[in-house]
Amino acid sequence: MSINLQDISSTIVPKSDQLNADQLIGSTLTITIQSVTAGNAEQPIILHYAGEEGRPYKPGKTMRKVLILAWGQDATQWVGKSMTLFNDASVVFAKQEVGGIRISHLSDIKQEIKVSLNSTRGKKDLHRIAPMPRPVSPESTLRAAAANGLESFQSAWMALTKQQRLDFAALKDELKAAIESARNSTSETTE
Repeated sequence: MSINLQDISSTIVPKSDQLNADQLIGSTLTITIQSVTAGNAEQPIILHYAGEEGRPYKPGKTMRKVLILAWGQDATQWVGKSMTLFNDASVVFAKQEVGGIRISHLSDIKQEIKVSLNSTRGKKDLHRIAPMPRPVSPESTLRAAAANGLESFQSAWMALTKQQRLDFAALKDELKAAIESARNSTSETTE
């Protein structure tokens, strides 16, 4: 077995049929839902995501309440939406703090959600779920940089991965031509 010593997180994955809070010790996991299936009475909802390796996320009742509040009760409409999960060490089960999976961010919400939910019998805690920042596409980054001139564009271009540079080669030519055209029209106007 080959282990990457710069990231040993694969060595703490429990032998389980679902995502486990222990996998999230000291880290978070952002997932995008690919499908939702029915489970059993104890775990009625199963969220499948890319890279789950046979360990889907089976949200507990508290997090199902959050998901229904944020995205609605039709779980089939959750496909394509994303969330960030973390290990909340303060989750109590059978009067002991055992930790559990909680949601910190959700896509497709406009503002932070604050909801008071049961934490133990007779006690409620405030849960806060932030809107998930939309990822900035490499294309929009390049276009914005090009609007600031050739030097800014070249800096943004060099920040791309080798594969992204290959993927955006045609866009590079288009943007360089636009920068050059803008430069020429500016110099003609000043003459």
